[in-house]
Amino acid sequence: MLTDLTQASYLKLGMKKRVKLFARSKAQKGKEEILGLSELQNALEGYGGNSVISIIQKDAVYSIEMDQEAALHAKEKLILTTRSGGMLQLKFHRGTGASLLPPPNQNTELSHTGLNKVEIVHGEHPKVSGLFIFNNFISESEESQLLQIISGTKVWNDINGGGGIQPVRRRVTHFGFEFDYAIRRCDPQKPVIPLPEWLKCSSDKRNIIELLNARVNSVLKTNTWGTDQLTINEYTPGQGIPPHVDTHSAFYDGIASISIGALSTMRFAPEGDKLKQQDVLLSRRSLAIFTGEARYRYTHGIPQRRSDFVAGLGVVARETRYSLTFRHIKRDEVLSCPDCPSSVMCDLSDNYTIYNGEARYQ
Repeated sequence: MLTDLTQASYLKLGMKKRVKLFARSKAQKGKEEILGLSELQNALEGYGGNSVISIIQKDAVYSIEMDQEAALHAKEKLILTTRSGGMLQLKFHRGTGASLLPPPNQNTELSHTGLNKVEIVHGEHPKVSGLFIFNNFISESEESQLLQIISGTKVWNDINGGGGIQPVRRRVTHFGFEFDYAIRRCDPQKPVIPLPEWLKCSSDKRNIIELLNARVNSVLKTNTWGTDQLTINEYTPGQGIPPHVDTHSAFYDGIASISIGALSTMRFAPEGDKLKQQDVLLSRRSLAIFTGEARYRYTHGIPQRRSDFVAGLGVVARETRYSLTFRHIKRDEVLSCPDCPSSVMCDLSDNYTIYNGEARYQ
């Protein structure tokens, strides 16, 4: 069961610009559902960094105090479900001395309060080691062609973004080899639909697969990387993906992702450290390549929200975006991750740490 906050009231408490929210978890008949405080906090902070001031839990009731603007952004499209399919209802407190604010007009310019501003970067990223961004990797006509083909595909699977409190299930499809979200890897003995021909002869008569392989090999300074697996994710406004690393032992160094349809912000954090996280802009038609530390050490994820704050553009409302993520899978019988730069993030290491209390790797 799902609920959103489209009918919620808005409050301004004094001059602190904070709001208080009240939440009661309603599970299936005769049962009481308790959610982890960290899950609830992470879901809310996806709309404004460290915006949650306090959460007080008593049984299945939560009292939440957070930044006003972040709460307004969360309200736009926050859909919460419990692990067992129950429903979490959030309402704004009507506290003493609070004055009601009218719901924002959709035509009014969005506020950037609570959003981290992201800069447009081309080439090697100055703050995330091993991350490379190449803007306009494909042309507008190629993007239009890919959007027409992908949006019309009927070969979609619905997946949850990682358990706990998540947005509406997003759609995903695979080529070459299917990614198994249960074991967080591909089975090289079970190929599926080959890489699509429409990537090998674009509207501009270019072979995007060959161009992508050449660009990744140039970044890695090698000639052995060649994509054989493609995952396409659909992100509607408000959807995201939890922080994770692609499984070390499943894929070679070099993960490449093309963004089409809309821009978005991806959040990187060294070994999941929120105090050192860095937001990165993924522009339309851009190619992002994760190598070295960006591939193995940094978690990456997309905050669940409906807008991004972009330098030079202001606040940009999210639209439906598709990511085409290309990997080179390992076919070795013996799993390995030689010269791993981060043992705590490596699935083969004795120092492997379950990120933030639950598996976030894929």
